Amino acid sequence: MTEVPEHLLKRSKERRSAAAGGEESAETAPAASADEGAGTKVAKAGATAAAPVAASTPAVAVEKPVAPYVAAALRRKKIPLWAMPVLVFLPLWGIIYMAGLSPAASGEPSQLATGQSIFTAQCAGCHGAAGGGGVGRQMNEGSLVATFPDMLGQLEFVWLGSNGIGPAGTPYGDPAREGGQHKTLSYNGNPM
Repeated sequence: MTEVPEHLLKRSKERRSAAAGGEESAETAPAASADEGAGTKVAKAGATAAAPVAASTPAVAVEKPVAPYVAAALRRKKIPLWAMPVLVFLPLWGIIYMAGLSPAASGEPSQLATGQSIFTAQCAGCHGAAGGGGVGRQMNEGSLVATFPDMLGQLEFVWLGSNGIGPAGTPYGDPAREGGQHKTLSYNGNPM
């Protein structure tokens, strides 16, 4: 068994006596232990360490101050109770949403397919099959968006046609576009 250093025994004894409320002088402890033998020191230290302190008052632990952001996080509720049913419902909603994204199985063509067939039948002769222009104005590569930045203006022009916009030379489209507004019956002299 190893011997416990004297200064550690002294410090332990002082702390025990301070916790018990009694004051034992530091000079009496080394004098008493110097008179005793080394074997007695170990036995006495073991006996005092094992003996419970009868009338000890609990030591008051000093707590560190808690940072304000930590205190706020501890006070805050983590997940509100009303959110639990919502969180349970989310996977079911995801499945329903994904099922709604599939194409309709009614056999009717979609709006995109209908528009493509109308363009091929009525517009591709002048504007080209890919919208690149020809007899009619170019419609691809952003030129249509430059002429009609507002979709309602484009729909009105398509619905009424160039004759419905006004007499020949009436401007239409965005005046801020590069090249200015277009004029009806101005591209090739024919209504567009």
